[in-house]
Amino acid sequence: MDARKETSAFSQWLGQHRRSIDLTQQDLARLVGYSLETIKKIEEGKRRPSRQIAERLAQSLDIPPEEHPLFVRFARNEISAEAPPPLTRGSNQSPWRQLRSPNNLPAQPTAFIGRGEVVSHVASYLLRPAIRLLTLTGPPGIGKTRLSLEVARQTLSDFADGTFFVALAPVLDADLVAATISQTLGIQQLSNQPVMERLKSYLQEKRMLVVIDNFEHVLEAAPLVAALLSAAPGLKVLSTSRTLLHIYGEYSFQVPPMTMPDTFQQLSVTQLAEYESVALFSERALAAKSDFAVTDDNVAVVVGICAGLDGLPLALELAAARTSSLPLETILAQLTSRLDLLVDGPQDMTARQQTLRSAVAWSYDLLNSEEQILFRRMSVFMGSCSIEAAEAVCNADGKLDTATSQLLRSFVNMSLLQNRASASGDIRYAMLETIRQYAAEVLEGAGGNEAQSTHERHALYFVGLAEQAEWELRGPRQIAWFKLLEEEHDNIRAALKWLLEHMHTDKAGKLGAALWRFWYLYGHASEGRQWLEATLQKDATDGAALEASVRADVLNAV
Repeated sequence: MDARKETSAFSQWLGQHRRSIDLTQQDLARLVGYSLETIKKIEEGKRRPSRQIAERLAQSLDIPPEEHPLFVRFARNEISAEAPPPLTRGSNQSPWRQLRSPNNLPAQPTAFIGRGEVVSHVASYLLRPAIRLLTLTGPPGIGKTRLSLEVARQTLSDFADGTFFVALAPVLDADLVAATISQTLGIQQLSNQPVMERLKSYLQEKRMLVVIDNFEHVLEAAPLVAALLSAAPGLKVLSTSRTLLHIYGEYSFQVPPMTMPDTFQQLSVTQLAEYESVALFSERALAAKSDFAVTDDNVAVVVGICAGLDGLPLALELAAARTSSLPLETILAQLTSRLDLLVDGPQDMTARQQTLRSAVAWSYDLLNSEEQILFRRMSVFMGSCSIEAAEAVCNADGKLDTATSQLLRSFVNMSLLQNRASASGDIRYAMLETIRQYAAEVLEGAGGNEAQSTHERHALYFVGLAEQAEWELRGPRQIAWFKLLEEEHDNIRAALKWLLEHMHTDKAGKLGAALWRFWYLYGHASEGRQWLEATLQKDATDGAALEASVRADVLNAV
């Protein structure tokens, strides 16, 4: 067998197929999660894909799972095979050549329950030709993000150039929204071209859906959405926000609560299962307690919990997670007593917002003292964090006797944290933004200097990480360190912002100067320059707060 001939067969097929479905090599590299250079070498026949790369190609090219082994063997030159013909978009003649539209939609750890009619309605609404911007509104915890993701998944085939999810919760500055969108789309930034101009140019001829999540805290950036829609006639934007963006051409959909049973209506267990709030509570309670079931004996209690939580998905999940340690009657009694206290709540909060706040507060009150310390301190992390970072930032004073990793796992079981694997395979932990905001409020009210010291430890941890990365980015582990810094970028942004706001200009300078190689080589050149220039401006305002050597490093990086 001629190995070069077989390698060429797969390489030729991959290049032809990629072009036939209008993907660039950069697009495919982003889907697979490897470098552009790797994809080029594979297509040129200069590199045979490893089994891992071949498997990622199979996943990215939407090869049916049952045919992955055949595809991997073909890619690895382990079978003699003719290169299958490339398919044009929409063709379904071949059993394992259909490529889905490019997307970065995050995998969800739990099944999407209920709201089938709502998803279908929003999807059809979004696809109307006249609608270019659709904003999903509603109080925190109503399920806007999860609904937007489900709508995006159901409409993948309608956007030939892809569907991309942009998370704004970790973005603290409206000026960074354009850069965040650009980075999510994988646009290569040119140092002499403004980010918005590059975005407009890139999107100009694309048929694409961009889902922008959690817009409410950076509403000053809403005009850029209008500018992008004006520049790109094939672009649609699905945004989620507690309030409307208030720009021309915006359509809105207010996300309703999950359907709830009437507490005064006598319903059978079978009938109750048709209500979304009961179905969600039951499913999540079953995950927490393997023998959980709605029965004739507990049906009234389950109905009381679901009705009392106003059909808010996040509140229902928090309550369901506690079934592993509390009887249903106790959950209902404690929730009811807390909800009764809401009459004195903030007048500018809706009833549902107060209900959710109460549910999160109830979950916090049930934690032991160690868990409460870690919970509120975890709020300083933006995006996600590693176990090592959580330990260094949240337990530097040794107040936690229990292993941090053990406490973090317990938070996942209580639905207070989510976990996921990083690019390197390590576990990272993240708070839903609604829960993080509550935890941040608790941290600020904890007394003493706990909030100040926790934020400072967070900032200094990432200064140290950046200084280590400065050397690692020049060595043999540079790829792994580039990926690590990308994972930690939201935390780095938060650290820079805190250092500049709290007169730690010199440390902000060290952090920024250490990151210049990452910023410039990993597609963040414009943002990096903004941080460096902000540091120099702060230095001038504060009267030369930077050490001479640090100032020189910052100037050199700019």
